[in-house]
Amino acid sequence: MIKRSPNSDTAKYALALTIDGTELLKTDSAFWGSYIQYSLNLPDGNIIAGSLQNNAPKFSSKLGSVSQPLTLQIWSLPAGAGVLPWQKIIITLLFVTLCYVILLATLRQILRRRKAENKAFLSAQETRLAHAFRVNALGEMASGLAHELTQPLTAILSQSQAGKHLANRGDASSLIPVLESTITQAKRASAILERMRRWTKPTQGEVTQSSLADAAKVVQALLKPEAEKQLTKLVFNFNEAEEALIRADSVELEQVVFNRIRNALDVVEGAEHPKVEVTISRQDEWVFLNVEDNGVGIPDNIRDRLFEPFITNKLEGTGLGLALCQRLVDNMGGEISFDERKGYTVFSTKFPTVSYSIKEAAQ
Repeated sequence: MIKRSPNSDTAKYALALTIDGTELLKTDSAFWGSYIQYSLNLPDGNIIAGSLQNNAPKFSSKLGSVSQPLTLQIWSLPAGAGVLPWQKIIITLLFVTLCYVILLATLRQILRRRKAENKAFLSAQETRLAHAFRVNALGEMASGLAHELTQPLTAILSQSQAGKHLANRGDASSLIPVLESTITQAKRASAILERMRRWTKPTQGEVTQSSLADAAKVVQALLKPEAEKQLTKLVFNFNEAEEALIRADSVELEQVVFNRIRNALDVVEGAEHPKVEVTISRQDEWVFLNVEDNGVGIPDNIRDRLFEPFITNKLEGTGLGLALCQRLVDNMGGEISFDERKGYTVFSTKFPTVSYSIKEAAQ
């Protein structure tokens, strides 16, 4: 830029000033990036700084005085490398990935610790529950053992007293049947203990073939004196089912029959015309034991829980009889149910015959 002095045609001096256009736009801020292009032009269009772009500028403004105008033009050319340089992108991704890995490892460690704590808690709970189950099972077995042994021991006591009375009278001939019956009941008590002992083992003994009619006859002989004592009419109907055999232990079968009939005798005690009718019949491959009584019936508050342990409406009852019967019947492959109609309560128990059990096992 040249300035004459004086500013007239007769000027003798001139002042020359060299201007660097790039320095005019220099700034301390990082505004001019690789994605910002600019040019500083003289009025005649000559570029004194920057570079010329083919497309229209995004920003254009005149700078300087009227006599010496300068034009500033700016183009914004954003590109990936300009907006987010690849070096920064890689560093950012590495940092985010590292944070994610650390967070994921921390979460996994927390989850593993919680899983281990839950597993230890559940293991402790399982141990406590198993212990409680064993204690309850032991209590139930002990109660059941006492409940079942009461029957043969009572019979032994009664027959021993009768034997003593006969011995005092010198009636030796009548004493022999009493002693034989006492021996039978002692063996029965021993068999009950043996069965309880087998229940504590993982496997059961070999199941034999037993007759439901024979079991009912044994029970009939045991309970007939008691029925006569309480003036109860005890009727047995076998309906030609004597030959039907069941895959069951004879002692267990007798226990089921005894419990059903004994319970019926208990509920009819005090009735106007007490009666218990026992019917054994066969239908196809099933043998049925029906015990019908005209007692007080089943209270509504225990009807739905009748087969649960320790559920009873008797003042001195243990509530184990029906629960044990159901367990024994289930092991024999049978079913036990009850019904009430016209003032009578009927407990029906059905057992599969030997031939049906063999057929089912083969299938």
